[in-house]
Amino acid sequence: MLFSCYEKRQISLVTWLFLYNFVATMSREREFERLFRENYAQLYAFAMGMVREEEICRDILSDAFEQLWNHLDEVGETSQKSYIYRTVRNKCADWARKRLTRQRYELFYRTVYGDGSDDAGAVLQEVEENITCIYRLIDTLTPQTRRILDECYFKGRRQSEVATELGISVSAVKKHIAQAMKVFRDNLNKNKAK
Repeated sequence: MLFSCYEKRQISLVTWLFLYNFVATMSREREFERLFRENYAQLYAFAMGMVREEEICRDILSDAFEQLWNHLDEVGETSQKSYIYRTVRNKCADWARKRLTRQRYELFYRTVYGDGSDDAGAVLQEVEENITCIYRLIDTLTPQTRRILDECYFKGRRQSEVATELGISVSAVKKHIAQAMKVFRDNLNKNKAK
């Protein structure tokens, strides 16, 4: 008899814990749903101002609200609205940065591999002429400057490593590089003017 009473208490404790967790979860869901309903339209307009594409905007808002849901316990009740706005702003900036990078790659690809137009061939020819000119100009530089350019740009070593190896200061390495870049700019600009 004592055992059955203990068993009943244990079951009621388990039931109480279940109900407590259920109510807490429902409260959390209601709070999130309220936040969603009150802020979705404003956040949509906020994101559309930056993105200007409806589908992308909806995806960004969906991701932002999912991130808020995953961090709802960590984000204080008073800072939830600022958290979701900051998340939307950051996701819009990330999207814009990725879009810009994609556009640059597309332009680079069209420039290098051509898009069927004669203009792409002319651009590719100009790039090849500039590369040839730079190699000719490298031959005109002093041996020390040539070596510094070779170590820093072609071998990918840090300026401090090159300075230590050559027994000169880092600022001297920077001056050699700056002089070489000036020679390149001046001569490439002269070639464009022709």
